[in-house]
Order: sequence, then C-alpha cells, then structure tokens
Amino acid sequence: MMTQTDSNRVMGAARARAFTLIELLIVVAIISILASIATPNFIEAQVRAKVARVKADQRSLATAIESYYADNGKYPIRSDNWNNPAAGKLVAPPLLKKIFDPDMPNAAVGMHVLTTPIQYFTSLPPDPFNTPVKAYATDTNRIIDTIDYWDPEQADSWLAVLNFVKENGRAKGWMLVSVGPDQYLGVNPSGNPGNYPPENPITAYSSKHVYDPTNGSVTPGNVYRFAGGLSQSDILWKSR
Repeated sequence: MMTQTDSNRVMGAARARAFTLIELLIVVAIISILASIATPNFIEAQVRAKVARVKADQRSLATAIESYYADNGKYPIRSDNWNNPAAGKLVAPPLLKKIFDPDMPNAAVGMHVLTTPIQYFTSLPPDPFNTPVKAYATDTNRIIDTIDYWDPEQADSWLAVLNFVKENGRAKGWMLVSVGPDQYLGVNPSGNPGNYPPENPITAYSSKHVYDPTNGSVTPGNVYRFAGGLSQSDILWKSR
C-alpha cells in the first residue's frame, strides 16, 4: 500500500520530468529557426531540380527538331499565318497556336508535327514552371503548358522587336522557351502580344532576360535554348 510519502515522492518525480513553459518556448523557437533556414534551401533545391529537368527536355526537343529538319528539309513552323507575308510577326507567338492552330487543326504547323504522324518525340514535355497558363487550356488544346518552340522566323522577329532592327538570320535558327521560375513569359502586363496570362510589373517585359540562377533562384527571365547558341549580350545587341 502506497503511503503519503510515497505519493509525494511519485508526484515530485513527475514534476521533475515535465517541461516548464520556458523550456517549451525555447524548443519552439529553435524549431522555428531551423525551419526558417531549411525552407528556403528546400525551395531553392526544388527550383534547381526543375531547371535541370527543363534543360534536359530542351536538349531532347532539340534533337527531335533537327531530326525533323533532316527528313523534311525545313524546320517546324510555329504559326500558319507566318506563311502570309502580310501577317507580320509578333514578339511572342500566339499562345493557343503553340501545339496547333485551333482554326486549322490538320495543318502542318505547330509542335504537333514532332509527335505525329512520325514520332520524333513521344510526347511534348511539360514546362514545370508554366502553371498559370493551364487555365487557358481548352477541350481541344489541353497541353498548352508544354515547353514552347519558336521557329527561325519568330526568333528573328523577337530579336528585331527587342533591338528595333530586323536582321534576317540574326537569331541563327530556332529557339526553345520555358517561362522559368517566375512562371510568366515576360510580355506586357495584359499578357499580350499572344494572349498569355496577365503579368505583374515584376515579370512584365522580362522575356529579354535569360534566366540566371546567380541572380537568385526565382528571378525574372526565361530558360532558353538557342539553336545558334545566343547569349544575353546577343539578345540585347541594339543597332550599331
């Protein structure tokens, strides 16, 4: 039978084993500090992994594009209107014509020519950063969040708009485009030209910047692959 002395001894031992409020607050503070250190590192690691994935997919797409050229003697065309000399070119091609022209779904334009009728690429790789554009998908055009392809005509036009001078062949070929960690292409705040998702001032007009992780893991700029190996200085070359 437990005596009063034994009971007091047990209760005293229990109190000795319990944490005080101060100790609990210290533990919570330590956990918060560790979380504040670990979370940014975790997010940055995720961004680096996605960038690496995009670049690997762009390399594979580049191989498919060159294989298409070897078989057809020309590169895929991004928009059917570019065959019309009066149509003009835009700094960014129409979003909804990325895969194929909805008005001309059977035309041999757009990225679908890389997957059908000959499979140069099994399926078009998604851009892991391009989540805002998913809201623009339609029943007949569900995969517009893929990495984009701009043909040589579009690439020259893009450089011309940025530099105020049109020089045919300046882009040295096609380009592949991922919106990068900022998740937006970098057109004007309304999402034009091209009917892209509206942007905030931080990312607006940032398509002229090549994503550079040394500026921060999530900074404005797109992840590009250029057939001609262009650099940032080539993009902003200006008239001479």
